[in-house]
Amino acid sequence: DYKIYVTPSKDFAENTLLEISKQIGPKSSEDVLISIGGDGTLNSTINGLFKLKRKNPIPFAHISVGSGNDFQRAFSKSDWQEILKNLVDNKIELQSYFLGRVFNKKEKFEHYFINSFGTGFDADVVANSQKPGFKKRWRFLSYYVSLIMTLKNIKGFSVIYNEHTINNAFLVVVANNQYFGGGIRIAPFAGLQKDKLDVVIATNYSLTSFIKMFAQIPSKKHLDSKTIFFDNSESKLKLGFKSKRTIQIDGEIIKDIPENLEVETVTYPMFIYKNEL
Repeated sequence: DYKIYVTPSKDFAENTLLEISKQIGPKSSEDVLISIGGDGTLNSTINGLFKLKRKNPIPFAHISVGSGNDFQRAFSKSDWQEILKNLVDNKIELQSYFLGRVFNKKEKFEHYFINSFGTGFDADVVANSQKPGFKKRWRFLSYYVSLIMTLKNIKGFSVIYNEHTINNAFLVVVANNQYFGGGIRIAPFAGLQKDKLDVVIATNYSLTSFIKMFAQIPSKKHLDSKTIFFDNSESKLKLGFKSKRTIQIDGEIIKDIPENLEVETVTYPMFIYKNEL
């Protein structure tokens, strides 16, 4: 048996998850929640599931049918029909995967991410790409068109990473997945199967260095650049800024976040279809 819910908004999705949780009851069961949509839908579902604070989490699977699909890109190139068939046929093993949690307890800010969160250039690109009619016009090219538009207004800022000050940054990404922005492999060693978060901070912007950085991403050589700070050794970390900033979390924009943030890995039981890429 199955039941379909349509969630036109984030708040609607969270209320729907609360209703589903009440129907299932507090004990563990064989029920499985399947979300269908893009990375934004996935992010809303994950955050809604954590807000339930269940002792026995509802097992969860996601079928990617969005425009970016960075989550699925890290595991499989299969279409949604194949993934759904394997789910129905019980051919996907339930496993505990690592996700990210960014928070500030004092200001009661908390959000979960499955791919990445970032501020600076990437958040500005996402914000521009979410303007009314933008994605409908440019479709799978949305991120790249917005990227070119954003290059005109890049501004450097200071960030404190675990007590270490990094000046003139223009891109800060905390990654739990290799990809962001619809296939850009910014953090090639990141993954949901390891208890570490990858931090990529790009500094000292110039158009020449920017083009060089993006040209080197496919070969992973961008991480060796003198203008890139990279660390993938932490499961808990701290970030600080001089003022409230706008961030993107799994491609969703959140404005005026706290100046000081903590980030850590958490786990959740998921069905993820994997095959050879």
